[in-house]
Amino acid sequence: MSTGVNKIIATVIILIIGIVLGWIACLLFEDYSFLFLDKDVNLMDIFAILTDLFIAAIIVSVVEKGLQNKRIEKDIYITELNSIINILEPLGDKCAKDTTLSYAVTVYNIARTRKSFVRLWTLIEESDYQFSKRQNEKKE
Repeated sequence: MSTGVNKIIATVIILIIGIVLGWIACLLFEDYSFLFLDKDVNLMDIFAILTDLFIAAIIVSVVEKGLQNKRIEKDIYITELNSIINILEPLGDKCAKDTTLSYAVTVYNIARTRKSFVRLWTLIEESDYQFSKRQNEKKE
């Protein structure tokens, strides 16, 4: 609740600062009589502004979509790494306690870890063509 109030207070402060800076700018430029505002607006200027706004909106949406895709991809990698950590953590705890692990449990956990690594490696290769190309060149 307090974060919402803090955001509102910050917004109000920014608006007040903007109004004060605008008022100061008006006072500074008051003596310049050679600056004037044109009463007519050219139709081509309106079209140019609308076109610029449209292009800016498209660029922002494309960039935001790219960032969101990268964020999703990173979340997938983190999920895979967390699954590997969740497999290995109990093993590390058991080994630290000097308990004996059964052969079947050890083989099962190694197989799960290997499958998780293979899934992670596949995701990395699918997302970065150059990475897989470099790996193939190293093998040759």
